[in-house]
Amino acid sequence: MKKIHWEKIIISYLIIVIITVLLFIPIDIIIYGDLITKNFFWYLKVNFSLNFISVFVYAIAVLYFNSKFWRGKMIFRIILELLFGMIAINIIQFIFQNLFGATYNLKDFILQIKDKYAFTSCIEGIFIILMIEMLYLYNKQKESELAIERFKFIQLKNQLNPHFLFNSLSISISLIKRNQDKAVDYMKKLSLVYRYVLINTESDFVSLKEEIDFIKKYIDILQIRYEEGLNVIYNIDDKLLNMSIVPMSLQLLVENAVKHNSIYSENPLNIHIYTEGKQIMVANNIIKKNAVIDSTEVGLKNLNQKYDILCSKDIEIINDSKNFIVKIPLV
Repeated sequence: MKKIHWEKIIISYLIIVIITVLLFIPIDIIIYGDLITKNFFWYLKVNFSLNFISVFVYAIAVLYFNSKFWRGKMIFRIILELLFGMIAINIIQFIFQNLFGATYNLKDFILQIKDKYAFTSCIEGIFIILMIEMLYLYNKQKESELAIERFKFIQLKNQLNPHFLFNSLSISISLIKRNQDKAVDYMKKLSLVYRYVLINTESDFVSLKEEIDFIKKYIDILQIRYEEGLNVIYNIDDKLLNMSIVPMSLQLLVENAVKHNSIYSENPLNIHIYTEGKQIMVANNIIKKNAVIDSTEVGLKNLNQKYDILCSKDIEIINDSKNFIVKIPLV
């Protein structure tokens, strides 16, 4: 169920009322003259009340017309809203005249519609309707953009999970052929790792503590395969453990480091996972493989997209040919 942001609705409502009142004060002074200038506070009281009710009535009308004539009938809908605005403002004006000013009967009111006062009221009604319609269209556009971005994010998460599973199973098959005991240990640890993936696949963020616990299990799996060829150092500020991170961010960076570098016990791959400010870094020395691996950097692009979608932040990548460093913002 979609959450209603009442504070935004109330603020928008009051802004429309205030803008309408302030905009039409000079117009009303020109038309009504001494009736307003000699009774200015009375005029403000009546005008605020009138517009307060008018904006409410028009907002309900715009919602109704949009629900009935939204798709393919935009021009027809807006024409109906403008006609409604011109009629409704005069009806509300008539009611207020009877409450706060001279008493009008219905016949006098109908005759008055032809004069300049009714014309001014019509312009005011059209102005309010257009403001509400613009606000409605703006919110609709924002909802559509959020829906599209949310869809993109779901696609990104779905793209990552099969990739992770495929790589993990490939490693297990390789271990089974070489060392069955290690393969059993590997599969036990893999079950714990993939349990984390399944639990957090629908989460936008997890705590840094959860992600660190997860990456340690994941690296345990890698070290079953690479042994002394892989060294990992952690320097994490405990004060930051309650901050949030996109799940599996660190796994992606560690996986990339292993994929794109040679790993030998004589020349180990050193990975440093550490915090600095409100960022967490994953740094590794570069040990180029003899066989060139095509890199489209899809994983890093996806990770950057996630942060852009969720919190309008970017990851930072540094490659100085000796070290590869990725900085991830904590939120």
